[in-house]
Amino acid sequence: MPRLAVPARFHQHFELERYVASGQCGAVYQARYKDGSRVALKVFDKEHDKTVFGYFTNEQLLLRLVKEHRQHPHIAEYMESNLVRPPYFVATRFVEGARELHSLLGRPLAPGFVARVVKQTASALDYLHTGHPEYSPIIHRDVKPSNLLIDAAGNVVLIDLSIARHPGYAIDDEPGLGTIPYMAPEQYLGGEEPATDQFALALVAFQMLTGKALLPNNVKKAQRKLEALRANQHAQVHALLGSLTNTAKVMQTALAFEPSRRFPSCAAFAHELQRALEADKQSLAETMPPAPPRSRTYLGYSVMGAVGVSAAAVLVVTLLGTPVPNAGEAAPTTLPRVVLASVAAPSESQQPLFQPEELGGRVQPVPTTVLVDAPASMPTPSSAPIASRKLSTVAAQTQPAVTIKARSAEPLRATPSTDALILLRIPPGAQAIRTGREKPQRLFTWYEVTYGGRTGWCRSSYCQPLGGGR
Repeated sequence: MPRLAVPARFHQHFELERYVASGQCGAVYQARYKDGSRVALKVFDKEHDKTVFGYFTNEQLLLRLVKEHRQHPHIAEYMESNLVRPPYFVATRFVEGARELHSLLGRPLAPGFVARVVKQTASALDYLHTGHPEYSPIIHRDVKPSNLLIDAAGNVVLIDLSIARHPGYAIDDEPGLGTIPYMAPEQYLGGEEPATDQFALALVAFQMLTGKALLPNNVKKAQRKLEALRANQHAQVHALLGSLTNTAKVMQTALAFEPSRRFPSCAAFAHELQRALEADKQSLAETMPPAPPRSRTYLGYSVMGAVGVSAAAVLVVTLLGTPVPNAGEAAPTTLPRVVLASVAAPSESQQPLFQPEELGGRVQPVPTTVLVDAPASMPTPSSAPIASRKLSTVAAQTQPAVTIKARSAEPLRATPSTDALILLRIPPGAQAIRTGREKPQRLFTWYEVTYGGRTGWCRSSYCQPLGGGR
């Protein structure tokens, strides 16, 4: 589909103002909506690519569902879409003064701004993970600096839900979908869970604090680095953070190889990171991003099409060891090495995590978000539940058990509400005991169950009674 002429009227409700960028899903335009507001209009132009169209429709669905349920202030706001007949499009509210967080990197940023970005992003991710009554857990799978827009007021807007996984949509034959420098170990197997997004957010936070990405943009090198971090208890994280010893310990938890060893939520990670920065005597007073150079214009929507303008001309070999340059990556910063505090030995198996000789290879026309085949012998991280706080247990009556039927851990909540405190997460395939109490909703029923010494509520959509009964 050729680029649309601008200025021009589009689909009755839009006045195209300017072309912004092109990518895997199509072109993005700045436009005026029928109510006078400004929108970012993504027009799909890959009509013969069913896979990419699936990504496009997935994002449209999730943005619409978020808007209809409770628009989150730090998630791109859905305005209108058309998936009936070409030209297909999705319109979101335009973020005035938007800059990609990626454009601010290359040097350490103010700790107060880092804490603000992490807190707001964590709020958006936790809503996706646990806040939607029907579709959560929604796992973003591509949290990275270029998917975080910073508006003129310094607030975060999370974009690009195209490859997000949720109970209503998943790509069973495409494990390892994501962006290499921000992928958690379990992501290479397609075994993502909410803690996967926390791992990526921690990598973003580390890069903001140090000015340097922790993982390289090359599959084999990234896998070796993940293995090294697990083996040496994140020594490089501690070294590069220097005197920020409390901050390094928080990072070590959020970057744990086992998802079950990370914080119980992204908000918990954000809270502990702020406390650690304060304990490390870092001033959090400066919460605004650095001012952009006057000579440079930032286009914060270049990632709305998933890849930049030059993506079509770039081929990336994701598994053959060919490095992908990190645009704008700063030279390594030499910081004093610190003495690590004594920590308990990790319980994970110390066998090699990755077997490079067993990896296959394929060529991907996407230089950012890529598809990676999983090593055949890679161990699967466990999904043991994490309790966020001690609660008195309730003796369970003899009731039918339920089995968790979900791609990722189902939250056990203190009360029958998606806004309630998460006590722990029940891993897929686990069995919990019903107490006999339940609360019907319009589309599902809340069951009170006991699991792992805690009693709380789970949704019938994912807590299915054994034998198919109620």
